[in-house]
Amino acid sequence: YINYLRTQEFKPGNNYDLSSLREISQTGSALSSEGFEYVYQAIKEDLHFNSISGGTDINGCFAQGSPTLPVYAGELQRPALGMKVNCYDEKGNPVVDQTGELVCEAPSPSIGLHSLLVFTSNLRLIMRFKFLVLFR
Repeated sequence: YINYLRTQEFKPGNNYDLSSLREISQTGSALSSEGFEYVYQAIKEDLHFNSISGGTDINGCFAQGSPTLPVYAGELQRPALGMKVNCYDEKGNPVVDQTGELVCEAPSPSIGLHSLLVFTSNLRLIMRFKFLVLFR
């Protein structure tokens, strides 16, 4: 969407009052450095613009922005709270400050809670069924 706005030469900062806008997070395909430049030039220069990684399928984010860290075009700022993620190269070695594959190494709090609720719910159904069978 940001690249589309850029190609259309749309400049929201010129058309709308964005004085209260403090942050924009973007996700999906990695955004080019031109996309980052566009945001700061055409939308607002003094905002926290960051990339996130995650989605509805995991009910959260693997990585997110942090207003206390610097922003670099095309980079994720930090792991999301409660997420154990690392970056690995094609040989399976952990890497820092290099391109690699983002790997989630442990269940997240949101996935864990969902699994716990499903397990508890299924256990209750099993216990009710056994109770009905035994005490009919």
